[in-house]
Amino acid sequence: MKDLSKTELLIMKCVWGSDHPVTATQIQQILLEKYQTELDRRSLGTLMYRLDQKGYVNVDVSTRVNLYTAKKKEGKRNLKALV
Repeated sequence: MKDLSKTELLIMKCVWGSDHPVTATQIQQILLEKYQTELDRRSLGTLMYRLDQKGYVNVDVSTRVNLYTAKKKEGKRNLKALV
C-alpha cells in the first residue's frame, strides 16, 4: 500500500469520518469546514482517482454522481503523512 500525501490524507479523513458514501461536493465542504482546505473540483477529481489507484477508496459510478467509500481502514501507518 502506497503512502498518502498530506492532502490525500485529509481527503481520506473526510471519507473515513462518514458513515455513508460521500460525493466530491461533500468532501469539498468537509475539507473547507473542518480542515480549512479548499480544493477545486478538478484537483479533487485527480486526487480521488489517485486514491482509487492506490487502493484506498471504492468509487460507485452507478449513480449520477460518484459515491466514494473507504476501501482501507484508518490506521497508524496511514496517519504518518501528517507527522
